[in-house]
Amino acid sequence: MAANAPQGPTRKDLKYLVYGLQTDVEFLVGDPPGTRFKAHKLILAMRNDVFETMFYGSIPEEGDVIIPDLHPDGFRGFLSYLYSHEAKFADVETALLTKRAAQKYLDLNLVGLCTEFVRKSIKPDTLCFVLDVLAISDEPMSEYDGAINETLRTKAGEVLDSKTFISASEATILEVLRREKRVSEYEVLRSIHAWAVVKCSAVADTPSDKLLESSMKALLSEIKLLSLTPGEFVEGPAAWKIFTVDEAYRILSNIIKRGSMPLPAFCKQ
Repeated sequence: MAANAPQGPTRKDLKYLVYGLQTDVEFLVGDPPGTRFKAHKLILAMRNDVFETMFYGSIPEEGDVIIPDLHPDGFRGFLSYLYSHEAKFADVETALLTKRAAQKYLDLNLVGLCTEFVRKSIKPDTLCFVLDVLAISDEPMSEYDGAINETLRTKAGEVLDSKTFISASEATILEVLRREKRVSEYEVLRSIHAWAVVKCSAVADTPSDKLLESSMKALLSEIKLLSLTPGEFVEGPAAWKIFTVDEAYRILSNIIKRGSMPLPAFCKQ
């Protein structure tokens, strides 16, 4: 998918990058020994102020340029943009890696294009995948709060039913639970149970009640169990055996009559 950028030169400069034609500078990017990229000082300098200073400033840089703090995929995306004036991203992860390179070299236009691509990628069936990627990147999630919150407010049911929810990390599940959703708490709880079953099945072919209990209890503090009806509680969490008999009794008692018994510590009022 490509993002629109300001009109650039008509000359097909990208082929010179792709085929390494008439290059005069090389970059070593990423962890040592680094991925090697061949490029052209003049083209880079014409498209980017940082490169202009680097190659034609008062103390021009000579030899290979070492860039250990960027990912090769991000630098590749950045170079491609400079040569073609078109931002192309295979996926959200590539867009975020490219954004990091654009930030390093102060290309605010490309930063904006990367951000917009990620925002537009946030849909019910991809939201949890995007959250997983954001969680392991240096990118502040707050930049995407608007798109995340709008998707959860309007299409939370589709998010909970998505394949990316089932395969999401625990951190992402918690992030979804902590945000406003216009679905019943019982629907949320059923989706968490389905997620926990899949997670536990990766550890054991037939997950034990204890394993399932352990996986779900880490998330229950974000669930309003007292909003369930007695029938939903009995047919759902009580039947799943994720509570001790005493815990189930205390919760059910409070569902029927609030304050009738002390609640377990993990219960959200």
